[in-house]
Amino acid sequence: MTDAPNVLANAARLLALQRLELLHTPPEEAFDRITRMVAKILHIPISVISLVTDSEQFFKSAVGLQEPWATTRTTPLSHSLCQHTMTRATSLVISDARHHPLAKDNLAVSEMGVVAYAGVPLQTRDGDVLGVLCAVDVQPRLWSAEELSILYDFAAMTMTEIELRREVIQRRETEAAMRLERDFTNSVLDTADCLMVISDMQGYILRFNHACERLTGYTAKEIEGKPLGSLFLLPEEQADVAAVFQQLVETRQPSNHENHWVGRNGTAYLIEWRNSIVLDQQGQPLYFIGSGVNVTERRRDEQEIKRINQQLTLRVAELQQHTHELRLVSEMRDMLQVCVTMDEACTVVAGMLAQLLPDFQGVLALFDHKHDCFTIGAQWHTTGRRGFERNECWAIRRGRLHAWEDGQAVLRCAHVHQDSTAALCVPLHAHNGNIGLLSIEQHDGDTPIENRQRLIETVAGQLELVLANLQLQATLQARMLG
Repeated sequence: MTDAPNVLANAARLLALQRLELLHTPPEEAFDRITRMVAKILHIPISVISLVTDSEQFFKSAVGLQEPWATTRTTPLSHSLCQHTMTRATSLVISDARHHPLAKDNLAVSEMGVVAYAGVPLQTRDGDVLGVLCAVDVQPRLWSAEELSILYDFAAMTMTEIELRREVIQRRETEAAMRLERDFTNSVLDTADCLMVISDMQGYILRFNHACERLTGYTAKEIEGKPLGSLFLLPEEQADVAAVFQQLVETRQPSNHENHWVGRNGTAYLIEWRNSIVLDQQGQPLYFIGSGVNVTERRRDEQEIKRINQQLTLRVAELQQHTHELRLVSEMRDMLQVCVTMDEACTVVAGMLAQLLPDFQGVLALFDHKHDCFTIGAQWHTTGRRGFERNECWAIRRGRLHAWEDGQAVLRCAHVHQDSTAALCVPLHAHNGNIGLLSIEQHDGDTPIENRQRLIETVAGQLELVLANLQLQATLQARMLG
């Protein structure tokens, strides 16, 4: 195991944590929503997002903490089990901290009442562990693999929020740097450090400063007296530059424009020009003066900022969609838990999955042990689906998830509609064998069915528990009546 002080005191990790501007900041709904959902879904009294430094842990969000920690939102490491999760860089699961060798002497147990603990590290794409998302119970608890998986999902949501925060900060820093560069460029336009070229009225170069030499690779001696247009301009831009010069002659007013200059090595640079005209004593045009700035990198940076903005918008939309799906899954789970009959459960499934999977058709098929076949219990975005035999579904025959897509060599289930372009079948099992099948089909739309596979498997896992429980209740009632 990595030495704890070295991990916690790692300078790069602490700098990354500091730059996120999250330490000792007020609560935020984006993080509070996550801890509330963790507490609700896992049925625990305490859930915490803990950011750990080399001397303390700060609770960016917490549900269920007692005073004074609910107010101070920080403790020294003497009260932290999360520091051990940090050093492991993987999950830490403790059923009873009072008897665990790593935790029994920690003040979080004796003073804060921590008994059962499950923590998942919050790790950046760069590998820095910033803190921990943890679930806490005040009584002994055996954490299931499903509960730990749910905690990992919420840790991923937390890191998505943090990574979005980091991208916003980086974008802000980039924009600040660009503003500084632009202000600096504007301040030197009138100095010799900017590109400056002077030509006569026919466009022959009279003066060419050092900045122009550095950019183009030509010396002043090489180009003075040469025509500006044929030497530096792209053929397709020569007419536009000539029009700018003609406008200067007609209006006698300074103007701005952009065009490319081609250097000795063939590289084309985009130059932002400020052009003016010098008149002789009689008021006749004498020289053209152009002061320019190479804006090639700036334009590239602007395109990069635009790309980052588009990515940020997309990620925010994805996070909102994920949050919406989690809320619907949680709502469906709550409703299924209070269903007393299989018909009620099927009605809930049809209504909720129509919202969760609006782009897909689907059925919940229930296994009829008496007739050794499947009957349709619920269907959404489709009607008139028939029951089917066991051997008509490859998922049932294989005993595991079966995915099919039009054009692939993978076999298609016989019960899948002929118009479907893709399908995903998930068998539902209980201790005594098959209890049902969740079948999802794609007909059109932009969302590939494989993008929803994880959500579909999560729903299938919940349905297994509910259907098995209802089946058991029905069996017990039948025995009591018999």
